[in-house]
Amino acid sequence: RGDLAHVDGDAIVVRHGPSALTAYALANTSASALAASLADRAELEAALGHVTVGVAPRARQRLVIVERPHGGFVLQLAARTDPFDRDRWIAGLRKATASELAAAEPPRVALSRAPYAGRVRELAAACPDPEAALALDDGDRMLAAGELMKCTDR
Repeated sequence: RGDLAHVDGDAIVVRHGPSALTAYALANTSASALAASLADRAELEAALGHVTVGVAPRARQRLVIVERPHGGFVLQLAARTDPFDRDRWIAGLRKATASELAAAEPPRVALSRAPYAGRVRELAAACPDPEAALALDDGDRMLAAGELMKCTDR
């Protein structure tokens, strides 16, 4: 039987039998403060960022905290996590590719000029994502050539 993963609020939880890993993001200052509070702490610089491993004093759970310039993320390991599962999950961590980062960014509203007079429903075809453009405006609204219309940036 393989790993099971689900979203729990702002966290992702991966389970395999009694093993469990919970991952969630933190603001950079929160990640630094949490890392500083760990007992039995070890730190290293890695390709992912500044990594701190230790035990949360109150919860007595093992944590891996990765601090990056614009925030951090926490990997919380359940006390009964099998070292094989722990090592397998942690070995799978890597930096996101440029295309993965771009895909995670929501499209932004971009104003463009109507290429000709017509209804938004017809003019949206000139936008990078016509379906998203139609969700931003009334498809039956009439525009003159050159009038501003809402599109998305991608």
